[in-house]
Parts: sequence; C-alpha cells; structure tokens
Amino acid sequence: MLSKKRYNKMVLTAVTVLLSALFISCASAKKAENNNPKQAEEQNKDSVEQFIPTHPPVVIPHSWRDI
Repeated sequence: MLSKKRYNKMVLTAVTVLLSALFISCASAKKAENNNPKQAEEQNKDSVEQFIPTHPPVVIPHSWRDI
C-alpha cells in the first residue's frame, strides 16, 4: 500500500507529464498553422456555396408558460 505522500507525488508527476505533452502538441500545431496560413484558411471553407436544407424546420407550438 502506498503512503499518501508517495501517491500524491506520483499523481503530480503524471499530471505534469500529461500537461507538458498537451502543451507541446498544441505549440507544434500552432506553429504548423502559422507556417501555412493559406492552407488553414482553405480547410475552414465550406465546399458548398449555398446551404440547401433537406427538410423544413421543426416548430413546436407552445407558450412561455409550458414546461
């Protein structure tokens, strides 16, 4: 059985490793995006010029007092 102090150190180490890995991955993704801003802009564009809905909107009639 682990002592509370040792358990806390292990958890703190695990959290530190996970957060540093997350920070590194976010930093590298941001760096890659900054290198190719045109490519990132093209990915965000929709492929369709105008959206065509496939069904009419669903409207449920009720008053503001209904739950």
